Amino acid sequence: MQEELDNLTNAIEAAGQSGRFFCEFLSPNDAGVNGAHQDGVYLNSGSWDIFFNNASVSVSGIE
Repeated sequence: MQEELDNLTNAIEAAGQSGRFFCEFLSPNDAGVNGAHQDGVYLNSGSWDIFFNNASVSVSGIE
């Protein structure tokens, strides 16, 4: 338990130093473990620019 808490504390401190932070709790659907038709991490359009240089498909209309 202490090691998990230390890892979390280190992640929060690193995020504070970088100026950017993204945290998401993954569901079984995100991980593809429940047999649903959709798997993969959902990124809302507000967080898209943290990961990519271009606008998301839903914003740009480009696939």
